[in-house]
Amino acid sequence: MICNKCGAQNPDGARACMRCGAMLANGAPQNFNQGYNTYPQNQQMNNIAPEPGRGLAIASLVLGIVSFFCVGVIAGILAIIFGAMAKNQGNKSGMATAGIVLGIIGFVLSIFGLIILL
Repeated sequence: MICNKCGAQNPDGARACMRCGAMLANGAPQNFNQGYNTYPQNQQMNNIAPEPGRGLAIASLVLGIVSFFCVGVIAGILAIIFGAMAKNQGNKSGMATAGIVLGIIGFVLSIFGLIILL
């Protein structure tokens, strides 16, 4: 059965189109979402542009938090580096900034802890 609205092929006996949701039989309304701003399902998610450097920003934030608990010097330095790289790629979220700040704090606390132990 072919949908009159979008032209998609549907199984025989289907009541609604599997692609757009339009009713297929008995002259029922053409769309379940009538009156709402609807987009074709395959285009809705493709229009969202990924934020640049998001992965680096997340890594920076996680490493900044980890720098408080273990391997503070290494994790703190990596958090600062990844946060700076995310910022250079155009990331405008607070995650990169938070990762840099937490990385600096974790690094400084780890250095003070090493000085006290020695």
